Amino acid sequence: MSNAEKARLLAEKNFRSGFNCAESVLVTFCQLTGRPIDEVLPLTTGFGGGIGRSGCLCGALAGAIIAIGLLHGRRSPKSDKHPAYDHASKLHKRFVTSLGVPVAEFSIRWISKARST
Repeated sequence: MSNAEKARLLAEKNFRSGFNCAESVLVTFCQLTGRPIDEVLPLTTGFGGGIGRSGCLCGALAGAIIAIGLLHGRRSPKSDKHPAYDHASKLHKRFVTSLGVPVAEFSIRWISKARST
């Protein structure tokens, strides 16, 4: 089983345990990297349901972008922001290529449809 598949299964398990999409992705990231969950989990809660249940930006995408920031983000205003931008842009493109849009409402429908087939 690939690392990506292990992460996907763990994120799904975290989601089924009660975390929202954004929380599930970031909790999985913390579990796999040994980072403390309690310090970063609150950053993702408001992204649930596509930003406070508005159906906008997919929480899973938001959680993944936060994880990218933890790995590649700046530590000062003078640090290079391009590594984080590059990784975030690549993820966004892959996400949109897979689902069509980065919107929670459509992501939820796509996932439900994929699971039913």
